[in-house]
Amino acid sequence: MPRVVFWNTNKGRNVDALRHLADRFLPDILLVAELGLSPSSVLRALRGSLAGSYKYKSDPKDKVQVFSVFGSNVLKRRFSNALGSAVGFTLRVPSTQELSMLAIHLPSKFGFSDKSQEIEATNLRRDIELFESSVGHDRTVVVGDFNMMPFEASMGATTTLYALMDKKLVTGGSRVVQGQSYRYFYNPMWSLLGDLTPGPPGTMYYFPPEHHSYGWSMLDQVLLRPSIMHALVPDSLQVIDDPMFSDVNGRPGGTGNSDHFPITFALT
Repeated sequence: MPRVVFWNTNKGRNVDALRHLADRFLPDILLVAELGLSPSSVLRALRGSLAGSYKYKSDPKDKVQVFSVFGSNVLKRRFSNALGSAVGFTLRVPSTQELSMLAIHLPSKFGFSDKSQEIEATNLRRDIELFESSVGHDRTVVVGDFNMMPFEASMGATTTLYALMDKKLVTGGSRVVQGQSYRYFYNPMWSLLGDLTPGPPGTMYYFPPEHHSYGWSMLDQVLLRPSIMHALVPDSLQVIDDPMFSDVNGRPGGTGNSDHFPITFALT
């Protein structure tokens, strides 16, 4: 049952926070965006972790750096787009079907308009389909900092990622609209959005003094193709807001020194 942790560290340099994630959540795959440390310093900090012996699985240009206890016979780097903002791996755990995982980090709202983000999401959709074609299946998980909310067209439109909140809706795998077939993703992060959830209302907090602001955002997400969505372990998906990563108001911060909370999930 592989467990994954993703965290945008906002270029923080607190290796203790990464070690805390490894020891508490025991991730087989640790994904780090905006890493402010050298990979070698991370590996030194993770040495002796309760999760096992981590190895560096990335290229330095990758926008998400990957550390894993899995050997190269289990987790293989198979794809990267031109900027390294989408990096693909195949994962084959003994006695299970191979699955594919893309680790992504898309441009921030501070630099891209909504329309530009929508175009970027369309480009990501193309990258995902290229990767799926190269590995010969669509048992695909996409995880990372999308820098978009689940309800935006960039996440949910047919021509972007078509990531919906309901397993029943996406069970068929695709839908025909205006004579064109579009493939679904399932987005379970909808279930964690808002203050009636077990954890925090989102993964990032930013509340500027302007007329339109949500305060909380769910920018860090995991998407699953319908063919693999039932492998998501119930209740394993969570936003990690323990004191290492929270300020006194329960918002991202604390000694972890990032404006994002980590997320974690497990697959059967």
